Amino acid sequence: MRLLSSSWASLSVASSTTKAAVPYRKLWIGATNLRMDKKREEGKEPGEKEREGSFKFKPDVHQVHQLLTTEMSEECSKQRDNMIENVDEKPIELAILIMRLLSSVSWVPFSVASSTPKAAAPYMQLWIGATNLRMDKKGEEGKEPSAKAREAIIEFMPDVHQMQQLVATESGGWEKCWEQGLTPWDLGHPTPIILHLHQTGALPKGRALVPGCGSGYDVVAMACSERYVVGLDVSHTATEKAIELSSSLPNSSYFTFLKADFFTWHPPELFDLIFDYTFFCAIKPEMRSRWACKVQEMLKPDGELITLMYPISDHVGGPPYKVSVSDYEEVLHPLGFKAVTIVDNELAIGARKGREKLGRWRRDTNTLDARSSFLREEGTLSIDMNDGF
Repeated sequence: MRLLSSSWASLSVASSTTKAAVPYRKLWIGATNLRMDKKREEGKEPGEKEREGSFKFKPDVHQVHQLLTTEMSEECSKQRDNMIENVDEKPIELAILIMRLLSSVSWVPFSVASSTPKAAAPYMQLWIGATNLRMDKKGEEGKEPSAKAREAIIEFMPDVHQMQQLVATESGGWEKCWEQGLTPWDLGHPTPIILHLHQTGALPKGRALVPGCGSGYDVVAMACSERYVVGLDVSHTATEKAIELSSSLPNSSYFTFLKADFFTWHPPELFDLIFDYTFFCAIKPEMRSRWACKVQEMLKPDGELITLMYPISDHVGGPPYKVSVSDYEEVLHPLGFKAVTIVDNELAIGARKGREKLGRWRRDTNTLDARSSFLREEGTLSIDMNDGF
């Protein structure tokens, strides 16, 4: 922060020369304001340059904030579009560099270690909002958003940083996330593609499992007289929330929520369908083979695995950890699973567009028959329902 503050004049010059710099300027202003607040809490008076810098650039920032977040006239809309058009790859790289520098300072709220991270959210969200708009604009023009833009949405959301810190350092980190309301993966409503598949009769009937179900919106959306759905989550708070939200619904007799660890839980019956969304990406990559084995163990031989693959990106670290089609194939193919279809998720929400694919997997019956035949010849075939055979 001192490094950035000592060169604030050069930042202000850069800000005045390009519209693309506006979101980065707001990040700097936010950090300056918070630094001033910290000084006041310690009984110190903010420096003249800090007060001047914060005041000097606020009007422009307020204007940009209005352009991005309020209902706009046609003229304002044109101004916003021009601003977004002018954000080329260099400013994106500059923003990433600036935010990483800020995050390296322990007190700055963009860092997970900060005690006041919510105060920084408006400044981060402005930049993220501009990036989202730019990605949407590219999509409308038939262009593919850059890897840098997609990566930034995941890397620099304050809630994601806090969640990562809790999961990495706390025992029972996922429970802590739910207790503190740090659930950036929670849409607050059913996943649109699941609603579509259910409404069009494209989901298998029978018993279904949703691991890492969270608030349970997808569980409820799929549940009906022809399909009994089990929502599984390791968090007690998440399970309680799901029950609270759904217990009075008309289809409540067709689903249940259980607090359990997916990797150690043994269901009394196998499933016809397993739906995975934001669960595969939440576990460490080295656990993905275990994930595949548990799917095989819980799924009927003729059952179907549906994976909503997200986030397909190039970012480093997690959760969410980056995924690709080959990541799924690497762990599922050795167990006999083959993709029936893999398509882009056209119903993905907001910033997730272009970074999700819908995969539908079934076990190759020829592979299963060959394996069973081999085991019989070897005299090692055993009947164990937990193995799915």
